Amino acid sequence: MLISHGHFNHGADDFEIAKELDLPAVGSYDHMGFMETKMGIKTVGFNKGGTVQLGRVTVTLLTVAHLSMYKFEDSPMYAGMESGFMIADESKVIYFSGNTDVMMDMELFEDLHQPDIGILCAGRHFTMDMTRAACAAKRFFDFSTVIPCY
Repeated sequence: MLISHGHFNHGADDFEIAKELDLPAVGSYDHMGFMETKMGIKTVGFNKGGTVQLGRVTVTLLTVAHLSMYKFEDSPMYAGMESGFMIADESKVIYFSGNTDVMMDMELFEDLHQPDIGILCAGRHFTMDMTRAACAAKRFFDFSTVIPCY
C-alpha cells in the first residue's frame, strides 16, 4: 500500500487496512517509521530518489510540492515528507503525482523513467487544477493514458 503523504483524507483508513490485511505500508522513511511504532504495522520506508523492489515492481519515491501533516491532539503534527511514485514493471511505468502542483522536476521524471501512464492529481483547492494537470501532462510527459485523481 503506497502512502504519498500524511493527511486525514490520504491516511485515515490506510494504516488500519494495512494492519487488518497484514500488508506493508510503503512511503517516506519518517512517516512509515512513526506509523510502524504507533500502529504496530509492517512498513517499507525510503527517501526521495530511492527505489524499492515490491514483488515484481519497482517503486521510486519522488519529490512533490505539497504538505504532509495530521491533526493530532488538536494541533498539527508533521507526518513525514510528501511524495509521488514511479511504479514500474517489465512492460509499463506508472507515474503517480501525489498531491502536487505542476513543477519543473516533472521534466526530469520523464527523462529518467518515461512513464506510460500518468495519474495526476487535479483537485483544485489543495492540488493543481485540471488546467495545471493538463499543462503538466502536455509539457513534461508523453503519456499514452492520463488519469485525473484526487
